[in-house]
Amino acid sequence: MLLIQVLYGLYLLSLARAWKNFRLPSYSESSNTIGVSIVIAARNEANTLPSLLEDLNQQNHPFSHLEVIVIDDASEDGTLACIENYQSKVKYSLKAIRLEDSKGFNIYKKRAIEKGIEIAGFPIIVTTDADCRVGKNWLSQLVLPFSNPNIQLVLGPVQFHYQPGFFQAFQQLEFSSLIGVTAATSHLGHPLMCNGANLAYRKDCFYAVGGYGNDGFASGDDMFLLHKIQNRFPGQILFMQTKESMVSTQSKQDFSEFLGQRKRWVSKNRFLPDWKTLTVGALTYASSVSIVIYFLLVLGGESWMIFPLLSAMIIKGLTDYFFLKTIANFFNLDKSLPYFFPAYLMNLIYTSLILPYSSLGRNYQWKGRSVR
Repeated sequence: MLLIQVLYGLYLLSLARAWKNFRLPSYSESSNTIGVSIVIAARNEANTLPSLLEDLNQQNHPFSHLEVIVIDDASEDGTLACIENYQSKVKYSLKAIRLEDSKGFNIYKKRAIEKGIEIAGFPIIVTTDADCRVGKNWLSQLVLPFSNPNIQLVLGPVQFHYQPGFFQAFQQLEFSSLIGVTAATSHLGHPLMCNGANLAYRKDCFYAVGGYGNDGFASGDDMFLLHKIQNRFPGQILFMQTKESMVSTQSKQDFSEFLGQRKRWVSKNRFLPDWKTLTVGALTYASSVSIVIYFLLVLGGESWMIFPLLSAMIIKGLTDYFFLKTIANFFNLDKSLPYFFPAYLMNLIYTSLILPYSSLGRNYQWKGRSVR
């Protein structure tokens, strides 16, 4: 168990170093003339979509080189009417596509984004979610690396809006650490993860790798695409580590929603075709579950295990905290870091249980649908 914690700690420290040492390359301002198609899959987002459309109306990117395509994925709350209402209000070209529900269909979001990409008129595709918020420099920053013709995929940072309370702080700390790992592994030349809420890639690249594929999974549109591009275009992926390229979204408001989201994330991870991702995932899981197992053994009377248990908890706790402290300023974690210790204990239990939980039953609820 101590060896696992040492290996985990050394790996996390290497990621912290990669984060701190990263320097953004210089790019030509010619990126301002790049044509961008923003593709947004929306289902029952009539309450959140207007804020995003207003944010996009404030972008510094030239509106003559921008179109926004919103795919209404069989919404039941007037999402389509919301899009149509904004078409005459915004400075950019706003297109709406209505998809009808298809019983037994499982790849709803992938289907929606693919429909948007099909009609996209510009060479750069940007995806985000309908419940996200962006700053005025978001788009100009995110597409800046495409002035380099070798860049095929740009990963953007995502953060949760701060909300008071332990549960929200726990989510903010955990989610920020995932994005931090995404950035650091990208800087090291082999990104393990990405987030479809802030992603940009060349349309030609999307079709060159065969699109999303993996139709057996409702989610995973971002992760499967990342690894396909990594295999086809190694070294041509960049994480945009700038605050201006950040996308903000809201954490889950109750525990059942949180578990459902994590089940969706974890359920397809073991099918990713990348041994490095699987190895890091296994090491991360082992670092938590070994502590939980030793704790249960101590409770069962194996008192001699107390010292290695405490040692392991200290090693893991210190390295987790150091990594979060390294990325805290970027993700505005100053109000959430004081919750680190209880969040750390909760994370041990949650991480140990989420993998077996994700294997219980193939179906889960997502956007009012039962998918697998």
